[in-house]
Order: sequence, then C-alpha cells, then structure tokens
Amino acid sequence: MGLTGSDSVEVFDVSGGTPRSIRKIKTGAGAHAFRSAGDKRHVYVSNRVANTISKIDLHTLAVVDSYTAPGGPDCMEIPAGGKQLLVTSRWAKRLTVIDLETRQVVRQVKVGRSPHGVWTLDHASR
Repeated sequence: MGLTGSDSVEVFDVSGGTPRSIRKIKTGAGAHAFRSAGDKRHVYVSNRVANTISKIDLHTLAVVDSYTAPGGPDCMEIPAGGKQLLVTSRWAKRLTVIDLETRQVVRQVKVGRSPHGVWTLDHASR
C-alpha cells in the first residue's frame, strides 16, 4: 500500500486470517500509486514529492531502480512491449512518457489541470 505523504510503501501478507506487515520499502517522498511492470516480478511506485518513479523487485522486496519523473508523478501505464512508462504529471498538467531503456523523458503532452489516471487499450499485462 502506498502512504501518500510518506516516503515508503508497506508490504502486507494477507494470505492468512489476519493481515500482517512484512516490510516497509523506502521509495521516495510522497509515495502514491502502483503499476505492475508486466513481467510478473516488478512493480513501479510513483513518488509525487520526490518527482521519481521507483521500481520494486517483488522477490526481494527492494527498490532496484529509480527514474526521474517531473511534475508530481501520479498514475502510470505501460503500453504493450514494456519499453515506455506513461505517467500523469499532476502539478505540471502533462502526460509524461519515459523511455525505460534510456531512462529519459522522451515526450510530454499538455493535458490540462491536475491529470489523474492513464490507461491504454494495448497495455502490458497486469
């Protein structure tokens, strides 16, 4: 679960009768939204205040990569092929496209006030 305003996400084991906290993973200030990488191993977390996206390995429960994402990154989507990350840049009023191989912002599209949510018909598996 992401704790907006915090700098981490918390992992819970919900397989038993009573959920229990397993670990807190420090990702960055303003940890907010999650998106599966589509590889059945990693998940992305947006960190609104830090202006970053953290990549978490679900096997080790550790951050394995981080990407700069300007403008208060919020919701995310990964188009089919898994080479780009689409991010709503909440404070910048834009949709940001990050190339995951080069780790660079390759495009920003002005979309209007406080964009929240992004979804494509042809996306990476969840």
